[in-house]
Amino acid sequence: NVKEVIFQTDTDGRWLFLNPAWTEITGFEVSESLGERYVKYIHPQDKTLNRKRFGPLFRGEKEYCRHEGRYITKDGGFRWLEIFAKLTTGQDGQIFGTSGRLNDITERKLAEQSLKKEKEYVSLLQDATAAANQAESVEEAMRICLSKICELMDWSIGHVFRLKESNPALLESTRVWRVGDSSAHNSFVDETSALNLASGEELPGQVVIHKRAVWSSDLPNEDWFVRREIAQTLGLRSGFAFPVVVGNEISAVL
Repeated sequence: NVKEVIFQTDTDGRWLFLNPAWTEITGFEVSESLGERYVKYIHPQDKTLNRKRFGPLFRGEKEYCRHEGRYITKDGGFRWLEIFAKLTTGQDGQIFGTSGRLNDITERKLAEQSLKKEKEYVSLLQDATAAANQAESVEEAMRICLSKICELMDWSIGHVFRLKESNPALLESTRVWRVGDSSAHNSFVDETSALNLASGEELPGQVVIHKRAVWSSDLPNEDWFVRREIAQTLGLRSGFAFPVVVGNEISAVL
């Protein structure tokens, strides 16, 4: 049972017709959408690409276009749609607008993205294992692995804490960092480098307590987060940390 929106727009890109599938897919009522420009419903990150693809169509440089993109939904999310649009013209060739269809391909796109991410993780593990075997020191191996993880996860800052040899109850900052190009993060690095964290403090300390990966999407409001002020200043809100286990014991936290 394919969800397919049938649509028609005028030359300004305003909806003239939408069938009920529009509401089923996006949550927006047909009555509230008619008269609105279709670009209002394009995902913000896709608008530039959408203009490039639809521009030649509206200028009459081609008769149709087909592509994939994200449309926002009324609940604040989005759906992946396959868009097919063609010019609507009169007998004299005058352009009246466009017509076409929108097919919901969200499930297919999510499956493709999941498979791609799985392949990336497998590649990461292979690269990290090879790097660890070739590294001349544990620190070098950590640095290579951290760099690859940050690249894959698109992290702006990555760091390694390790259990302090003289006091395993504390985590000490290491020299292993992966920081983006922005110099604004220098103050965060400086403050972090001076830290010794007890079990339960910050994400690394939470990892030690729970013995598993820990995630937070609102770090400045976590009771255990001690770098609250500088994180708020830099706009850092989310973080993820996971253990490096040797045998059955945690030896470091990324």
